[in-house]
Amino acid sequence: MSSSSYAERPPGAAPGRQVACVWVRRNAAGRGGERDGERRAGVGGPAEVAAVLDAFVASRVPGWAPDRAVERAVAALGRPEAVRLPDLAAELGLSERQLRRRVTDAVGYGPKTLHAVLRFRRAVARARSGGGDGGEGAGAVPGLAAVAAQAGYADQAHLTREVRRWSGVSPTVLLGRAAARPGQTPPGAS
Repeated sequence: MSSSSYAERPPGAAPGRQVACVWVRRNAAGRGGERDGERRAGVGGPAEVAAVLDAFVASRVPGWAPDRAVERAVAALGRPEAVRLPDLAAELGLSERQLRRRVTDAVGYGPKTLHAVLRFRRAVARARSGGGDGGEGAGAVPGLAAVAAQAGYADQAHLTREVRRWSGVSPTVLLGRAAARPGQTPPGAS
């Protein structure tokens, strides 16, 4: 690795593993006490990578602390039920404009977009984990209508529109449930 680079592919790692395996080179003082001033992340998965990168960035910005109001807003926006911005802003002791500005500064887009992204992620996670309604057996693939209801969508059509918006494909394609056409191999089969 070059000494000026902060994130690179480790020697011998496949190029496709760059996101899952991150090396962070510390400055010359070797903050954190890691051997050779480096910290490797990725063994524990994406959460560990995010934690290492968060700690790295925070170590470079003296006096930085997370915005507690934004943390509370993200928690509220992550729930399945609809959130009215005026109500959320009042609950946090902020104006709507302050709420929008602070969330946008922290995550890169406004609270309503964040709510939609979190709802999309929740729906995909539920669909992939088999988190359908109580009528299905353990490990069963849930129906899209059940996933939509649990994730906070108005209906299955709403879920389908949002999945296409965020992923560019239909829910069945995204989840690998698309049936093969005659003469084609199903997705994931060899």
